[in-house]
Formats: sequence, structure tokens, C-alpha cells
Amino acid sequence: MNIESAPTPIRVFAAIRPSEATLNPLSEWWDTAHVLLPKTDWRPIPIENWHVTLAFYGELDPKDLPGLQRQLDEIAGETPCFGIETRGFGAFPSAVRPRVFWVGTFAIDPPKALAELAYRCLYATDEKVRVNPKKSPQTFRGHISLARSKGRRTVDLAPFGRQPPPMIREQVGAICLYRSELTPKGARYRLIERFPLKN
Repeated sequence: MNIESAPTPIRVFAAIRPSEATLNPLSEWWDTAHVLLPKTDWRPIPIENWHVTLAFYGELDPKDLPGLQRQLDEIAGETPCFGIETRGFGAFPSAVRPRVFWVGTFAIDPPKALAELAYRCLYATDEKVRVNPKKSPQTFRGHISLARSKGRRTVDLAPFGRQPPPMIREQVGAICLYRSELTPKGARYRLIERFPLKN
């Protein structure tokens, strides 16, 4: 990707992009489950945007991007591949005034690997990048966002308990650095670089 021609600043984030082995069955479930959310209140997120956010860096000056890339490459090289599992569902920040409907993702081997990777990615920047110092591995909640609320009305999650998302396991093999572009039709994510984890 040609960053030199990109406008300043750019919005970037680090994430895990699930494999097709996870996305396909999750998408098949969502094809029927999404009707449980009122269409007038919710906007589905396209499957090409599904990911597990590790760290959102906000607006970054392109000249600071190489330093972030070096840090993420170092973190990836020190982090062994690990397993994750999709499990559960919910709404952020709550079902009373929700912004996002999500499916949970949890590390299973070892159990804290996902939260620890997210924490390291969050602080893989210098002081010029806005981060939340209150975040920690204990507060991290891995998830894949599937829909965004249009009006933040109370949502009834009980029907999803009768039709829960599939539990799917896969191996995490890389950190992905994305650029987020805001458009009238929603956000578009462009891959900047992929950093393989340690085998």
C-alpha cells in the first residue's frame, strides 16, 4: 500500500483477521440470526470488515507509521501462535443503550494469550499516539463486531440465547495492521501490513 500518497493523518488499528474456516460458518449463522435485531435499529457490518481489534491507535501521522510497524513486527516475532474460540454474544456498552452487537472471542491455548497480545499492541506506540492508559489485559474483551446500532435503543438479547453463535476454534498466526477510511457508506479497512507470529 502506498502510504506516501495517503492524506494526513490516517486512522490505524491492529487486529486479528479470522480465517475463512471461522468466517464462513459464522457468516452462515449470521445470515439467519441477524433478523433477531430490528432492521430499523441496526446496520449489519459487512463480512470483509469482521475482525478482532487488538489496539486502535486513532489518527496517526504517516511519518510515524514505520515506527509502529517495527514495534508490531517485533511483538509478533516474540509471540507464539495460539488458539482462539468464538463463543457467546452481547452488546457494547450494554443492552440498554447498545452501540455494537458482537460475538465473543477467547484464547484457549494459553487462555491469556489474546489479552496479553492486545495489551502489548496497545502500547506499541510513542506518546504521539492516543491510547487509554486505563486499559489492561484484565479489561480486554475480545470480540467480532457484527452490527452497529442506528439509534442505541434497548436490545433484547434473549432470542440469541436460543439461537447462539457457533463455537469455532482456529489458530492465530498474525497481527494485521489496518487503515480505517470513513465513508458515507461506512468504514472501509485497508490492510497495511501483516506480521506473522512466532511458529
